[in-house]
Order: sequence, then C-alpha cells, then structure tokens
Amino acid sequence: MTAVAIHLPLPIVTYLTRYARRRRAQRLVRRCGLAVFFTLSWALAWCLLDRELGFARWIRGAAGAINIGMVLLIVAPVARRMVMKTNLLAAADEVERRDRRFAERLRTVVSRALGPANLPGSSTLLGALSEEVLDEVARQRRPGELLPWGPALRPWTAGAMLAGIFAALALVPVLDMPRLMRRYAMPLRDIAPAATTRLFVTPGDVDLPQGQTLRVRASVQRLGASSLTLHVRPRGQDWTEIPMTLDTGESAVAYEARMPNVTRETEYYVTGGDARSDRFQVRVLRRPAVVMFHVTYAYPPYTALAAKTIDGSDGLLEAPVGTEATIAIRASEPLAAARIVVGGSVVETTATSRPDVREAKITVDADRAFLVRLTSAAGVTGAFRGGRIHALRDRPPVVFVQSEGKPTTAAGATARVAVAYAASDDFGIGRLDAEVRVVSGPSSPDRATPIAIGGDAREQRGAVVIDLAPFHLQEGDQVEIKLRAEDRAGQFAQSEPLRLVIAGGANSAAPPPAATAAAATRSAGDEAPPLIPTGYDDAIRAYFETIGRRR
Repeated sequence: MTAVAIHLPLPIVTYLTRYARRRRAQRLVRRCGLAVFFTLSWALAWCLLDRELGFARWIRGAAGAINIGMVLLIVAPVARRMVMKTNLLAAADEVERRDRRFAERLRTVVSRALGPANLPGSSTLLGALSEEVLDEVARQRRPGELLPWGPALRPWTAGAMLAGIFAALALVPVLDMPRLMRRYAMPLRDIAPAATTRLFVTPGDVDLPQGQTLRVRASVQRLGASSLTLHVRPRGQDWTEIPMTLDTGESAVAYEARMPNVTRETEYYVTGGDARSDRFQVRVLRRPAVVMFHVTYAYPPYTALAAKTIDGSDGLLEAPVGTEATIAIRASEPLAAARIVVGGSVVETTATSRPDVREAKITVDADRAFLVRLTSAAGVTGAFRGGRIHALRDRPPVVFVQSEGKPTTAAGATARVAVAYAASDDFGIGRLDAEVRVVSGPSSPDRATPIAIGGDAREQRGAVVIDLAPFHLQEGDQVEIKLRAEDRAGQFAQSEPLRLVIAGGANSAAPPPAATAAAATRSAGDEAPPLIPTGYDDAIRAYFETIGRRR
C-alpha cells in the first residue's frame, strides 16, 4: 500500500462547521441559564436571611462578590470557546456519537483529510468512503436534527420558576421583598433593613434653595403604639432628632417635621416602630449673589474724557449725564439670567463667555436707585439691592473779572486796559471772550476780544489787555467790560461788568501797559481790590468736589 492524501469536500466542512456553531451556542445559552438559576437561588437565600438578621453592608457586599465569581466560573469557559477556531475532528466525533448511521465513516474521512499525508491506505477505498459521507450529508441532514434546543433551555425554565417565587413573595407585605432585593443588588448603599413597620418618606433626595425650610412627610403602616422621629444633620456633623407630629388633616396616617433655614448640605432619615427609612440627601442650591460690578464708562464728547473702567461691589454708578455705562455683573454662581431694574424699567442682560458673568448697557441720565435680580443655572433666584446711579450734571461755567461794583478810572481815550479775570468749568472751557460795550459816549458797536485758553482748560486765570482806541472815547465817557465763558456743551456764563470812566484829554498819550494796568485796578480814593475776589477758591473747590472724586 502507498501513502494516500485526500481533500475534505466543502459540503462536509460546511456541515461540521454549522454543527459546531450550534453546539457552542446551545452550551452558552445553557450556561447562562445555569448562572441565572444560581443567582436567583443565591439571592433568595440571602434575602430571607437578611430579613431576619439585617446584614451589614460588608456582609451583603461579600455575598454579591461570591455571586459574581460563581457566574464568571460558569459562563467564562464556554464564552472563551465561542471565539476559538472550529475543531472539525471533534465535531465529527460528536456527530458520530449522536448519529450511528455514519458508522465511523465521517470520522475516518475527516481524520485522513486533516491528518498526515504520508499515512498508507487505499485511495479507492478512501474515495468510496468520501462519496458515501457526501451522500449522507446531501440527504438534507441538518445539525438541528441532532441538536434540539430543549436541553439547553431547561435551566432557564428552572430560573423562571424561581422568578415566580420572588414575585409571589413580593406580594407578602411583612417580608418587604422589594427592599430586600434592593439591599442585595446594591449592597454598598445605605438602604434600611426590611421591617414589619412600613415607612413611605417624601420628598426623598431633594434639591432645596438655600435658606428654605425642609419639610419631611412620612406615611406609615403597622406602626403600633410608637411614633415617628426625624433624624437630620448637616453633612459631617452629629445627628439631631426631631419628633414628627401627626397630621390629622390627612385621611391616611401621616407625620410631618420641618427644619427651617437649611443652608448646608444635609442628610436625613425617619425611624418608627421596627423600621428605619433610607438615608436621603438634601443638596442645597446656593442663592446667586453679586460679587463684583465691572463698569466701563464711555463719557459724552463734551467732557473730553477717555473711557474708564472701575471695579466695585457697592453698586454705585457715578458719571456725567449722557455717559454710556457697560456693566458686567459677576455673580457667585453660574447664571441663567439677570435683570437690572431701574425705576420702572427693566434692562435685560446678555450672556458672556463666562457662565457667572452677565452684561448690560445703561445710559446715565438721572439720579436713580436700581436693583439686580439674578437667576442661577439651577433655577434659584437672588437679588442685589441698594444700587445707585449718580448723574453728574454739566454745570455752566463760572467767570469773574476784577470789580467791586463801582466805576474805575481809565486814562486817555486811546488807553489800553489790562483786566484781571478768573474762569472755571467742571469739564473744561471751550471759549473765553472779553466783551466791551460803551455805556455813555459815542455810539459804537460792542467788541469782543478772544482770550486764548491754555493749560488746564477747567480753570483759567490771568489778565487780558483791551484796546479802547477803536471806540473814540472822550473824557467822562463810560464803558463796561464783561467776560463771557462758554463750555464744550454750549452752556455759557457772563461775569459781573467792570465799569471804566475815561479821564484826561482826548489826545492824551496812552500810558504804558504797566501804568494802564495800575490805573485799571484803582478806584477813586480807594485801595486796589485783590485780583481774585474773596472766597473764590473755596467756591470753586466746593463746586467741583464730586467731580474731582472720580477723576
């Protein structure tokens, strides 16, 4: 005999592959059923023991760990085989055991096809066996005929019966099976043991706005002669017991207790009879508060002031009338909305890139009070009260010339007169003129002499020399000199008039400026008054007191 090698026909390979896959699936389904059956049996035993003994969390946790370990031991080996390569020879052996009609022919053909190629044998005989096996496979023989699902589903049937037992026990109120199952399924949670007394506590876990009252209500069954007690504590502190009062207004037996002004994270539970409720958590939702006002002032053009940013928490907005104030409100909590209530109007804010900052624009036009209403992202409301808007009015300029209300003598019709002056404005003088008018003498139009403004435009001091020659004045003629100041907003003011009387002949030579200034500062028979009137500096300082505080 010579060495013979044969090729395994594709129909045989397909048949054995389908058989192996079905077999693996049935094994996995059966093992999963066994795992379910074990879990239900184990859970039922521990629930009944827990009902009597009230196990601690670590004991329940150990029972759960054992349950998980057993499930892995039952399921893992079969699950690992699901991803392994199909062993056709092993599948042929199983088929031979389940179907005797193959009479070892299937195994022989598969073993020779998958085995060493140098084994001796008759090629004619092996070909004939291969043809016979193909005929058997071609007779519509399917793996399902050899592998029914019934045996694989038997553990699931047993598991369904245990589930029915659980459902029946859940209808027994004394056992409190739902609570026992929750204690077994979540061993590390603080779930109260089952008891004969049944407690139903509201509101359970709750979100409470800061400073509000926690109201706990509990309805009870099979309480007996005892009463209910609320156990409450801020997190991390000792428990406080509060007796619960019977609410006679309810048709069912219900108790109530209240804890006012809850400001910290709190937990509570209720006891009564042989029962203790679950431990519930109270999460305090903080009321939003204003932490800071970040205000950017865009001043009106008449002030000639650059934009300025001021931070503060007092809620004071102080700026000249017409200023546009951009207010960024930074709160202690992320905000969903913020509204600024100014008088009878509401200014809505807009969101920014920061969740705790909202922004709005307000035009400063009058002294007003305002408040800010805040709504946090959690829906809790808060308010800032005591905000104030102080609108700084643009006052007219203040201007003085040297005068005590009686005529002053000027020498010569062609004299030049030096007039001392002082002028101020809260935001700056835009124009300053010295105006001359002839009171008695030749008719002549009024004349104005512009005065250059330099240095600090808010306060100007000095002397201006006025030429009287264009008026052709004679001895005894009178003229009035006024100073006219105009600010950038168009408001103007005039000084009290300085009255001069012309002395000497019409052809008198004009005195030098120094002498002219001296003559212009003398009254007949009196000493010269001071250049700046008494109290002028104090008046100006008080006038700009509020302006200087903000610049």
